[in-house]
Amino acid sequence: MKKFFTPSLLCVIFFLVNSNVLLAQYSTATLNGPWFVYTEPLNPYNDNLNYFVFDGNGNITAMNGFPSPITGTYTVNADGSFNGILNGGGTIPFSGQLTSANEGTGTALGANWKFHRIVTPGALQDKITGTLTTQNYGARNVTINIDNQGNIISATGLTPPVSGKVYADLGVFLGHLTSGDVNSAWTELSIMGYYSSNNLTGQMSMNFNDAGTTNATLTRSNNPLADWSLQTSPVQATAQMGAIKFVSASEGWISIAPGGLLHTTDGGISWTEKILHPTDVISSPSDPALNLSFINASTGWVLKTFGTFNSPQGVVVYKTTDGGTTWERNVLSTTAGDSGFQLQFVNASTGWLLMYNITTFVPTFLKTTDGGANWVPSNGAGIFNFVDANNGWAYSSANQLPPYDIYKTIDGGATWTPIATESTAGQITKMHFIDLNNGWIIGKSGKILKTTNGGVNWTPITNTGITSEYTSKSVYFMNATTGWIGSKLDNSSDNAIVLHTTDGGVSWITQSTPTLNPFGIFFWDANNGWLTSDDNKIARYSSIPTGVEGNKVEKFISIYPNPNNGTFYFNLKDTKSKIKVEIYNLSGQKIYEASNFGLQLKNEIKFTPQSKGIYIIKINDGVSIYTEKIMIQ
Repeated sequence: MKKFFTPSLLCVIFFLVNSNVLLAQYSTATLNGPWFVYTEPLNPYNDNLNYFVFDGNGNITAMNGFPSPITGTYTVNADGSFNGILNGGGTIPFSGQLTSANEGTGTALGANWKFHRIVTPGALQDKITGTLTTQNYGARNVTINIDNQGNIISATGLTPPVSGKVYADLGVFLGHLTSGDVNSAWTELSIMGYYSSNNLTGQMSMNFNDAGTTNATLTRSNNPLADWSLQTSPVQATAQMGAIKFVSASEGWISIAPGGLLHTTDGGISWTEKILHPTDVISSPSDPALNLSFINASTGWVLKTFGTFNSPQGVVVYKTTDGGTTWERNVLSTTAGDSGFQLQFVNASTGWLLMYNITTFVPTFLKTTDGGANWVPSNGAGIFNFVDANNGWAYSSANQLPPYDIYKTIDGGATWTPIATESTAGQITKMHFIDLNNGWIIGKSGKILKTTNGGVNWTPITNTGITSEYTSKSVYFMNATTGWIGSKLDNSSDNAIVLHTTDGGVSWITQSTPTLNPFGIFFWDANNGWLTSDDNKIARYSSIPTGVEGNKVEKFISIYPNPNNGTFYFNLKDTKSKIKVEIYNLSGQKIYEASNFGLQLKNEIKFTPQSKGIYIIKINDGVSIYTEKIMIQ
């Protein structure tokens, strides 16, 4: 198996970070941060490449070796000469000479080495994804999330806690991580390879002999701004987030259980709880998250159940025509066992709902043609999805397991015609149609299906990267090509992922999330989306177009600390002109601008936001515009 390092690799180190230090004015404090140690030619797959971290006080605090940490001590003289001792499986003396503030040479154990200061520790900030395959432990997809200092902050496909570092410079990257997968021998991974912009050629390798040979082809997201970030929920930790609907890029609603709704007018930076009736004790099933429907910013409906989830006592529909300021209450049932399950409106007049009695197992389908004032019995064929007042689809099975019967109506639900039988493994959790032809089915056992002929034929989608160990419960497509699916690895504490396609499922990228089990997902446009989870979490996706995005890897831009309190710094190497900085909120409104920056490496920003949350910073160096998200806490 490919090893990431050998004991001989421990033979040298060296580091300095202060680019303003002049020749012959060095000190021990000069070494403060990460440096590559290597022989030429520079090769990430060669044991001769390593990194070391110095603390500026004479201590070597880390290197990329594992399982046990390699530490040591060092001193630097005024002329740039240095020496030290490495500890780890014995002691290794080393010595060398700084040739500049960023370079040096050294020797240890009779080998000559070069030293290079890692200019931007987080040059590969974003997500690195690969499929790990072992001889003895199968395969799994892994996505690693890296911050702007090179820290591995989370990962999907591995058991928490996950930690580690990835350093990148000179066109190569090198790092390692550890996880909680002790019993399955997925504990330690080394990461290495070449990079150019967003293109990576690399691998991950196991450090367990009994795991067999392990390699992975790595990819990096092409849109560093496109990511999911956690939003703050004002309700108790035991609440569950269900159906979600936005009526603009800033205003949205979430159905919660137990209770009523959450409301935001600032894109989810802040949410307030809306009590629908002062004395009603109500709940709703968060899963399948189908009980909320808005047709515009003013008019919407929510379906709720009297009592609790385990002891339902009837069904009620609340309607607003003034954007949620007031809600009209329409009680449909007070029968014990009746639970409100699904509701959908396609215009101001026409809507359908499904009640289900958990004691008698009897479903009741109702329809309204006057905006919900009156509901009358209607034919039903199962869980439904309408695209207009006439055309809809439904699915059902005898025991919520395959085979499923797929039905279609062209007369608003008066009659239903069976059009297909769906027999692939796994329970269906959602059906979602975009138009008369294009629709999706998702579910358990990795089930994802697509139709392009109105539900007559369904094609399994097998190229998403998920396996039969995944369950998908949320799906949203804006059109026939662009959509998102929320998915979770069964029996795992991993956070959920979102699968995203822009070509109708021909290809997919994996986005990490800070939530456990996504129940609801909604996108206002391709740049603004939200999802809800059963662990009382709300996450937002934002990717606001801000002009030409520069190549952060080649220009070595970094922003730190991030998150911050409004005071932070950015580094920009190789700029030839003065720098302009702008900060935008998530609605695209510019709220900060400054252009008094010179050509120095380190630049300070003092930004006083109106509220905490996520903002977009644009840095213009006169050639390119660089964009990044910042979190104000």
